[in-house]
Formats: sequence, C-alpha cells, structure tokens
Amino acid sequence: MFYHDKQDVLYIGDVGFGDTGTSERIFTMEKAPALPVSNFGWPCVEGVREYILGGFKIYDGPFERDLQKWYEAEGVDYCDSTMLAASAYVEQREASEDADPDWKAPVFEYRVGVMDKDYEDVCVSEFAALTSVHFYKGANMPAQYADKLMFSDYAKQCVWYFENKDGKPDTTKLPKTLLVGTGFVHLETGPDGALYGTDFVNGRIIRMSKIGGALATPAPTATPTKPTKAPTAAPTQPIPVDAAVTCFNPGAMPEFEWHQNGDGTYEGTLTLGAVELHTSKGFMRMFAYNGMLPGPIMRMKASGTCGKYTLNVINDLARWPAPEGGMINTLHDPTVTNLHLHGLHVSGMAPGDDVSIMIEPGQTNKYTYTLPCDHSSGTNWYHPHNHGSSALQTTGGAYGLLVIESSARELADMPAAYAALPAQHLVFQDFNPPDTASFSAQSGDGVFATDIDGPLILVNGCEQVELVVEEGQWTRLNMLNSGHIYNSLVSFCPQATDAEDCTVGLLQKDGAWLAQVPRMLEKKRANKLFFSLASRVDAVIMCPTAGVPHTITYSHIVDPTWEGPVTVGTIRVVPSLRPAAKALPVWEPCRPAYLMDLNDMPDKKLGDAFALEVRTQLNGQLFTGPEDYLATMTVNKPQQWLVIGTDQHPLHIHVNHMQLGDITKANQWDEAPGWHVTGDFIDTLSAKAQVPVRVNPERFIGPMFLHCHVPSHADLGVLGVIDIRGKGDDGEASPEIEDYGSCTKDIPNSKPYGEKAIRVPGIVQAEEFDKGGAGVAYYNINGAPLSAPPMRDDEPVEIMPVQHGGVAGYGVTGIRAGEWLRYTVDVQRKGHYNVFFVQASKDLLQGVSMRLYKDAKECPKPSETKNLLARIKDTTYTGTGDIHDFVSLASNRRAKFDSTGKHKLLLCFDAGAFPRGLVLDAVTLRYCGKTAKECKALEP
Repeated sequence: MFYHDKQDVLYIGDVGFGDTGTSERIFTMEKAPALPVSNFGWPCVEGVREYILGGFKIYDGPFERDLQKWYEAEGVDYCDSTMLAASAYVEQREASEDADPDWKAPVFEYRVGVMDKDYEDVCVSEFAALTSVHFYKGANMPAQYADKLMFSDYAKQCVWYFENKDGKPDTTKLPKTLLVGTGFVHLETGPDGALYGTDFVNGRIIRMSKIGGALATPAPTATPTKPTKAPTAAPTQPIPVDAAVTCFNPGAMPEFEWHQNGDGTYEGTLTLGAVELHTSKGFMRMFAYNGMLPGPIMRMKASGTCGKYTLNVINDLARWPAPEGGMINTLHDPTVTNLHLHGLHVSGMAPGDDVSIMIEPGQTNKYTYTLPCDHSSGTNWYHPHNHGSSALQTTGGAYGLLVIESSARELADMPAAYAALPAQHLVFQDFNPPDTASFSAQSGDGVFATDIDGPLILVNGCEQVELVVEEGQWTRLNMLNSGHIYNSLVSFCPQATDAEDCTVGLLQKDGAWLAQVPRMLEKKRANKLFFSLASRVDAVIMCPTAGVPHTITYSHIVDPTWEGPVTVGTIRVVPSLRPAAKALPVWEPCRPAYLMDLNDMPDKKLGDAFALEVRTQLNGQLFTGPEDYLATMTVNKPQQWLVIGTDQHPLHIHVNHMQLGDITKANQWDEAPGWHVTGDFIDTLSAKAQVPVRVNPERFIGPMFLHCHVPSHADLGVLGVIDIRGKGDDGEASPEIEDYGSCTKDIPNSKPYGEKAIRVPGIVQAEEFDKGGAGVAYYNINGAPLSAPPMRDDEPVEIMPVQHGGVAGYGVTGIRAGEWLRYTVDVQRKGHYNVFFVQASKDLLQGVSMRLYKDAKECPKPSETKNLLARIKDTTYTGTGDIHDFVSLASNRRAKFDSTGKHKLLLCFDAGAFPRGLVLDAVTLRYCGKTAKECKALEP
C-alpha cells in the first residue's frame, strides 16, 4: 500500500502467489473507511476486465471457481451479491437491488500478454504476482519519474510506471516499463532521493538514480567473491544454423544410435546445438539434440544389455556469445547445459543422472548410467536440467523420448497380446515462443529467436501429425507431453458426429504399469487423456471403421487465454486383412521391487508424514545449492508425503516414483474426472488440494532432486534436494539384483516352429524362429505394421514375402540393433560348418553386423567367443542395391558342433536397417569336415 498525502488517496496492490496468470489488481481508497468497508471481491471474483486481451468480462481462477462450487453445495450465498455487482459493472448497466453496493472495482488489473509495446520480449510470463505499489517522491531520479505510480511484479520480474493525467495516474492506459530482470517485492524512496528496490528473487537491494546522482553512503569497496565476467564479444558475421530435422511419422521416428563395445556396454553421442524451424505461424531458432525436433528416440533394455550405458553429451553452443555466471535462482548461463533422464530409476550421483553437473559450451561430459536389470519397461524422456538455463533450453526444443524395453522376466509375465502390440509414438510439444524469448532476453542468450507472437502446438515436430492405424486392430501409443505452464488434455474424436469413437485404454503412467490393464476410458467423445507438464501416458487404441477419420485435439486446463481445443492431427484408419482383434485380456502386470504396492503398508511403518508445500518455494525455501538438503530419507524405508500446491506447481521427483494414496473427488480435475486413481505410480504430480503419496527410496543413496516442473519456476528456485542415506547403491552400482519384486516367473523354453527341429546341415529359414513369444523366442522392437503379415500374424516380428532364385518365400525385415531370434535345430553331424547369411539390402547406414551363437540364453557381449558359431561384421557394407536382390554373405569364422542332437541357435543383430533396409531370407550351414584342416582343403 502507498498513501499519497497530497491526493489523500490510498493505493492498494492485491498481492498474489504468482502461481498462475491470475488477475493482479490495484485499488484506490479515497476516503477513510467506514463500516461497511469496501468489498474488493476476493475470494468471490478474481477479476473483471482484460486490458490486454481485449473486452470486459468476469475472470475467475481455479481457486475462486472451487470456492463458488463449495458455497453452492453448502447452500451458502456468500458470493451471490458480489457476483451481481461485478456482472453489472462488466455489462455496464445499473446494478440490481440484490447486488452488493460496497463492491469496488480495481482501477487497474492485468494478467498475461504484453503491456509495453516497446518491450515485447520481456515481462510476458504467464505467471503474475504484484508485490509493491509506490509513488516516487525523490529528486535523484530523472524528472519523468517524479510523482509517478510504480508497481512491481516479482513473478514477471519487472517494474512499471503510469503516466499522469491531471496530476493523477492515468490507469486507463497501459503502463511503461521501468526495469526488467528484477524480482522486487518492495519499492521505497530513500533519504538520498534515490529509488530503492528489494530484489527478493536475486537476493539484493538495488539503488536507482540519475547518472551522477549522489550516494547517501560511500560505495562498498569489498572485492566481490565471484565477479561476473564480461560478456563474450558479439560475432561480426551471422552464425549459420541448419534447418531442423523434424515432423516425424509416429510409426517411424528416428532412433538414437547406441554402439555396443566389446565388453557389452553401450555408448552413444548426444549433441546439443541450434537449429531453425519454419512454421505457418513464423520462425524459431531453437535448441535441439542431434539436429532433431524432437530428439531421437533413445532406447535402453532391462535384460541382456542391462548395465552400463555411456552417453557422451556434447555442448555445441560455443559459437554463441553469452554472459557468464549469474545469481542463483535467476535465468542465467544460457549456453551451459547438462542432461536429466526423466523417469528412470537410476542413481542421481555421478557418473549417472547427476543434474548438478555443468557442461560449458564446447565441452563434453561422459555420463555412465547403470540401468538395473529389473527396470520396468515404459516411456520416459530426456531434457536439459542446468539450474538457470533449463527453462530456456527445454521450452526452446531440446528433449526426446527415452523408451525402456521389457525385461525377460516382465515378458514372461506378459500376455502375448500385449507383447505383440505395434507401437507408435506421439510427442506433444507445447511451445510458447514469446515466453521463451523472454527467458532468452533475461539470461542474455543469443540462440533463441522468433517472430511468433503466440502459442504453438506441434506433435512430433508437425503442425498436423497423421497417425495411421489398422481397422479393428490394437495399436500402442507411447505419448509424452512437454508442457510450458499448463496441464493439458488430449482427445481422439471422430470428425463425423454420427461416427463411432475409437476405443482407448490406459496401460502406463510415467513409465510405470497400472495395477490392472487395460483401464478403459469412456467413449462417447470422452476419450480425454490428462497430461501434466511432463507426463507420459502409454495407451492402446482401436478404431472400428476404415475410412472414418478422427481428429487429435489438444487443450490447456485453467488457461484463461485458451480458446478451446486445437486440432493437432488426424487419425487415418486403413483397411485390415485380418479378423477384428479381440478385447485385450485383463492383466495385472508384475512389478519390480521399486514399484511394489505401498498402500497396504501400515502407517506406523511409514513414520511421521512429510508435509510438502509446493508454491513459489518448497516449504518456504528457495534452492540454495545441491548440498543444502530440504530433508533426509533412509534408503529402502518408505515414507508418506502430504503434498499441496501441485495444481499450479506440478511436482517432479528424480530417481524414484510416487504412489498415489487415498484419492478423493477434491483431488480430481473437473476436466478429467477420475484420472487420478489410488495406487497409481507417477513421477510428476499435478492434482488439486492436498494429496497423500508414498515414496520408497529404493536401492539408491545420495541426492534425490525434487522441483516444480514449470521449467522457469525451477530455475527461479522452486527446487530442492532430499538426501537419501544408509547402505545402498551409488553411481557406480552393479545392475545385478536379487529382489525381482513380483516378476518372479521362470523364463520358459522356446519350442520349434514346426513339428520338428530344423535339421543341420541345412537351411534355417529366418521366419521360422521358435515359438514361445517375446523374450523367449525373439526380441523385437515393435513397429507399426499397417497390413497383415503374410505369416505369424499374432507376433510382431516384421515378415515380408520374398522371391529368391525364382522361389517364393518369406524373409525377416524391420531389423534393429539389439533384436534377436532363436531357433531349435537338430545337428546331424559333428564337425565344422561354413555359414552363410542370405540377405538383400540397400542404403545401409551402419553396415551389416550379426552373430550366431549356440545354446546362449541371451546375446552375449560382442567380444564373447564362447559358443560363437558365426559372425559377419562389415561397417562399410552398403547393401546389394535392392531389398529383392539376395546374396549370401559368408561368416568370417567357421561354426563347430562338438555333439549331435538338439541345440538352440541365437541370432543376434548388432546393426539395424529399419524399416526395410535389410531383408534376411535364411542362414545356411554347410558341413565341410570333421576338422578345420579338412575344411581348409575344400577351399578353392
């Protein structure tokens, strides 16, 4: 408040939490209050006009709407008279007798958008918190600011002032910008005539005066402990930037390339750089991984190759000038980065998922992730997490999907219908270019640039994505929402009003199986999927009628600027040659130890509940550093948390998941009733009211970061660390485990495809791999077939008709690195064999590489020679020229069988050629002699 004595007017600022784009209001009181005092509308009416968006209307936020519903349910008319008075004001008519005569409208209010056209790139955050009103009364500022009404907003980090008219603030016109990049909570004219501001966000007091203005006290002489370095000189020539590789088919998104080392570990390179994107709405220069928007799908396996994944993250932003350093909990270091694997149950300590690491421009960091062998399959993602620049880089485009493939134990428990589901991927990209431009400007960034003046929703980089599904068949959709500020809803609806909806069922949330699947959603245009700002939702969809198009719509929840669902894509339903699929069987998935049900655990075993309030701080504290802990936990000792504030500050925790406790109607979103279910595991929570969750810090000790997943909020300090203590695993942990949770079924043996085993010597037809299902007879990364396979149509291995030597047959295609096939053979003769791989191929980018083992349970590391029968590896091989031109490639070693009888052959693919760059027709084993010498003598 500020009392202007000459005007005899009290100016009152309505201070908000800064949680959403609620109305921030300035009122005046022009005479001493008498009973009854003025009614300013709260908590009944949030706002009554929209200077920036145009027009007059009553605006209410979620809090007010919830209160009004509660009053109505309780039969209380607390807000009725206020609403009548406000409605009359908005509609510019005389109020009725029942309207509250003491209700008073604000003289100014604002929410979102640009207030000062001269500074369109700053002060435009969709969050607001008016924190101070003040008239400058000194003589040490330029004359244009004298006796001007100023107000600050610590969420938008700006200070504005009004021009005067007739000696008073002209609040009918938008204010002018005075200062940016400062989180002021108080303004005051000092005794020296200067203007002072308390900058809560940056922890400082700022003095403002005209150049040459005298100081009341001498300037400090102490040397700063960490002086800020001068910005790098701006380049004299424009920096060239490549166009983004983008707009990906949901069924064939680009894959991240892992290369397997001889010791069985995997290694790959992820490069953060700048790209350009041109859309119908305008241009963006953005951040991207490996030049792609979104980044390539990264896959890890929880069996066979569980263990060490080494990821070299390169920061390729050295060409872009940027100021170095900055205060904690500010937007700074725009070209410094790191990486977070969001959703993975891995150590938060180096060399693993340590988000306190800083990768400077031009530098590389080597992350080594130890993936436990019991890790749940599911959809996760990766994105930058450097404190101070994560909002800029993540909302600027740098992220991608991370998929964990099923372990053999999980597959042993899984019904075949689920293992065979073709999979497609949808990445919903909720961009707000003006906000990201503001982050860029505040941090001194030179990378991000745009001429887009509003929100932009893309899916897989496409303005209109096309999802193609087969009529009457189930398709699995692995979906990610990378949100900006608001939670969202995704719906699938037929374009014709009389058409039948697609059937949709849930499988997973945030990379964790539901307790029972599928959880079917209601039809009749109610297929609404809820996404927080970082949610992943895995679902199945079946559309009933070929030729009937469906739309994919996207909308925000409680966004006052949102104008209804936006169509972001279509579903095209193509005819099927196979019978309509049956309903998926009801299945209760097995779960690893870290996702075991905690809700049956007695409260006394959980100890005292941990109360966590997520607002503009965590439990009233801003982030002070990775070693200043918000709380401690004991490894393998579950704890109950009571969490509030996540409706506007979605809570994400690293390393572990949260299991929802007793969910009530009060926790549900009106737009997605019933979405939150007791017992579901999630890693990002956004729900109304207080929510009980249970957290099991299983296995890993060390830091567990938690924060609001509105990226700018985390950068501004809504971030904390819980220290997990005790005897557990760190960043160098072994992937081997003893407790498999409820995934305890024995892995069965495969059986021959035909009535008998394949005779050797002879020809092993590629498509005649064993029966037994996924993880037993084959391992396949399921693609998205759009027609019935010519054989084995109940299994996802890609098979196609071929012609070889004038004979019709079949071949295996769609091969990806890491896949394998198993065959039961009956060896007739002991001794040595020449082995040939009969294949057709074109445009191979990784060459050709496959190995054949005898009696191996899973594909060994590449350097393993025990039981190795044959190998072919040529990284320079580009193919035969066409996928119908077959040639035989000879193994670079001979196979040897020391005994006759039944054996299992395991064919391991080390290089992929997806979707149809390579077709394998057969593996031929020709007997050449009892000894290697006899075989040598037969060579030409």
